[in-house]
Amino acid sequence: VENVFRTKPEALDFAIEASIAVKSRITPDTGAVEQELASRGIASAASESFTNVLSAVSNPDGINVGGASASEVLLSALVQFLTGGAQTLITEDGRQVLALTAGNIDLTIDPLTGTVMIKAPGEAYSAAIVNTRIVSASVPNGLSFMRDGRALIVSNGVAMELAPIAIDLIGFTSAVEQAGFSLSLRDRGLLEISLSNTQRFAGVFAFDNVVNATGSCGATTIIEPSGDINSPSYAFGVACANGVQQRIVPFVHDPVFFRSVAGYGLTMTTDRNTGIIKIPGIGIYKPGFFVSTLTSSDSAFWQANKDVRGVAFGFEDLNADGLQDVMFYTAAGAQPLYQVSP
Repeated sequence: VENVFRTKPEALDFAIEASIAVKSRITPDTGAVEQELASRGIASAASESFTNVLSAVSNPDGINVGGASASEVLLSALVQFLTGGAQTLITEDGRQVLALTAGNIDLTIDPLTGTVMIKAPGEAYSAAIVNTRIVSASVPNGLSFMRDGRALIVSNGVAMELAPIAIDLIGFTSAVEQAGFSLSLRDRGLLEISLSNTQRFAGVFAFDNVVNATGSCGATTIIEPSGDINSPSYAFGVACANGVQQRIVPFVHDPVFFRSVAGYGLTMTTDRNTGIIKIPGIGIYKPGFFVSTLTSSDSAFWQANKDVRGVAFGFEDLNADGLQDVMFYTAAGAQPLYQVSP
């Protein structure tokens, strides 16, 4: 069984998703949220939206498995996988309450947001743990990536799913609110922004190296993408006043997409640094950022062509570049997948 999980990513994904999820005992504290917003001069009206965003993040400090916190398990696994060394646990006072350091790897967990900062020599990544699970001993230890691009760390019967996240989740949420929109963070690290009654934004943060991040982020600015809509570099930018920049790339809005493609016997990989999905034997695609509510004609097409999972695919050249693109339909909406030249 372990060999199957090592050689067949689809089997590993299925085993992980079918296993028992463990919820964190640490939940968003409304009072702490309002205090933090007030200290930054952000209107308290953003409190409800930010609390909703935090509900999708699992703080590993609030999960204990076999006498150890998920934070300790995560650090131990990272040290073992990346350096082969042993771990120590160090608790620090201040804004970053818990800091774990070992083998030149530093793991810091923000007590308010649950955001995990992983630092190694020359590298630093901001992530959210979107799930912690108890898994079978047959699931091999290691660091890998799931079909949708989440990082998966398995150590001694504990599996943690990590998705990239804003280095300043408070500042980013506030920037979206100040632009007049509502932000939701979905369970795979999906950023969903309601733009109107008929359209919403779907994207994820990239695994950007933020090693030069120093001090607080400060004001957050959103930068519009440029270039071809199906190019690997096409992404929104998120710039902190302190100079740190991250990217947001497009992402398929409904996870049923991954199950549907697997149901046809196909394999796939998703690169969260570009948003590009590769389906061997079929093509390479980059989703669009925007999901539209089904029109009457969309609904008719979807009803006539949907599979057992409620998914339908339409094929046409959506951006007039001579490549056959895909429209992905579910009851939740329609989203373009633009073909990328090999």
